[in-house]
Amino acid sequence: MKQQKINIWYPINGFSLILFLIMGTPLFAVPFSALSDHPDGDYPLHDTIRWEEGEIPILTLLPDVPGADALRERFFDYRPEVTVQKLYRITLPTQLDLSDRELFTAVVNVLGTPETQVGYTYHSSRRDEDVVLFEETYISDKKGKRKDSFSYTPEDVPQSISYYQYVDEANFSGTVLKEEIEVGDDFLSFRSTNIERMWYTIVPVLKAGGTRSEMLMFTADGYLYVYSASQVEEEPGARKLGVPIHLPSMFGKRMDVMATWLEDQLMQRLK
Repeated sequence: MKQQKINIWYPINGFSLILFLIMGTPLFAVPFSALSDHPDGDYPLHDTIRWEEGEIPILTLLPDVPGADALRERFFDYRPEVTVQKLYRITLPTQLDLSDRELFTAVVNVLGTPETQVGYTYHSSRRDEDVVLFEETYISDKKGKRKDSFSYTPEDVPQSISYYQYVDEANFSGTVLKEEIEVGDDFLSFRSTNIERMWYTIVPVLKAGGTRSEMLMFTADGYLYVYSASQVEEEPGARKLGVPIHLPSMFGKRMDVMATWLEDQLMQRLK
């Protein structure tokens, strides 16, 4: 899969920082046209950003679209040490005349059946083989006990949905995530945060709340755009213990699997 990397950084001085704080993050919004002009073969666009002293990292792949301001504010409030971000573009079936609400309801129902993630693979460069990412996952309570999946119609889909999801995957031992969905008139956002410490084998890698994942979805010109970001509050020092992990790479591959799963399941539901 070809991926187009984009790097945009804005050095700042004291005056521009004050201006930034007064005017807010929309000052640094990326015009949608700057991203949508890329040919299909360039997608997903990708970039990794870090906080550096004297600079404000820009969410270079988050276009100025509905729902983006809230995501941008959460980013600056969380201030992650590293963020892996990608922008995917999914071609919608031309024969279907779907409203955004109908499409987003289908997306909600995909997210509400996470057990369908089991079996999706990514290629591990370290192992030089394809690896099943999600070994077990399902809707759960806060303690990880299985609960029923959920499904809605366009008439009854709520604006906000909050739930927990148990995940046991190739890179981390079983953990519970808090998931939040917001369904707007012209966007859908999905947020995921680990509520438990995350372990790589027997080594604690991330504390509770140490990582956040975000997705923002919107439609334009016959496409479903999916902005995806994985944020790490602080990169762990596990490498000092000889643990072979590289979180930006791990999360980047996880995002690709999630995007593939989302597209596959969505297309099945739209048939």
